[in-house]
Amino acid sequence: MSQPSFATFNLVRVDNDAEKQGLIDKIKNTPGHQQVFFGRKKEDDSIGVVCSLWASLDAAQVYTSQIPSADTQEAALFEIGPDYDPLVPLTAPCTEVFTAHGTEEGFVGNAKRFAQAVDGEKGSL
Repeated sequence: MSQPSFATFNLVRVDNDAEKQGLIDKIKNTPGHQQVFFGRKKEDDSIGVVCSLWASLDAAQVYTSQIPSADTQEAALFEIGPDYDPLVPLTAPCTEVFTAHGTEEGFVGNAKRFAQAVDGEKGSL
């Protein structure tokens, strides 16, 4: 498998295990899919946190066009740089996804310095 070029990140309403499996199956059956990661939002376990890795922008866009908008709370599409391996954080024993809204000026720089201090040279931002 070649290194993924794009990642999608979605917060999706998933009320039960059958819906979760249906979502995962849909992702796995989309051409260009490489890997999918799923977890439940701690604050609301009816919300699934889904990160999928894709071989191309076209594949990622086909997938994102298939998700019913009523079920999606947030969605993002990211291009993965050639020197970054998304599997490092996604396959870590413990991964926390953090979303910040309405941040103050300088927040990203401060968060990056914090992550580098915690993670040494492996800053995750």
